[in-house]
Amino acid sequence: MFGNGTRTSTRSSTRASDCARSPASSGWPAIPSAASPTPRTPDELLVGRWTGRPSILDPYKPYLHQRWAEGCTVARRLFEEVRERGYPGGENVVKKYVAKLRESFPHDPPSKAPSVRNVTSRLTRHPDRLTDDQTQQLKAILVRCPALDRTAHHVRAFAELMNNRQGTYLDQWITPVAGSSPCS
Repeated sequence: MFGNGTRTSTRSSTRASDCARSPASSGWPAIPSAASPTPRTPDELLVGRWTGRPSILDPYKPYLHQRWAEGCTVARRLFEEVRERGYPGGENVVKKYVAKLRESFPHDPPSKAPSVRNVTSRLTRHPDRLTDDQTQQLKAILVRCPALDRTAHHVRAFAELMNNRQGTYLDQWITPVAGSSPCS
């Protein structure tokens, strides 16, 4: 009833392997498709058919941006926070969005406060030997602490006396230093 398998039909000539052949191997010229043009730059690969469509994450993106600006950059933590706020989606959606945030807006970790040793080194070094960044950091510290600013002035004046070998002016340097209060 079903035959012995020797009978060929027109369907058997269209096998899956025939469909999988490339146009070049079949002898047919390639037909450019308007739906999927060849990307010219890597950025064009990022544009997919879902671009511009609403995402399940859209209502939570402002919160994610706020937390990102506050310094929270851990995708797992952000996922848990938006889930507590009612996000019904999966963690991978949040992870992918956080990865895009990392690429677009790299987060600079907060800079550590300079150590006492670093500040002392900058105070006692000649100003010409400080980098621009070190000079700016030292200025910011001295603005916040007027007593340290006065001390820095005295240290630089003393260093000038010593570098110029002007020991005869030491008494003139001591008088204002002794008269200045560290807390006023």
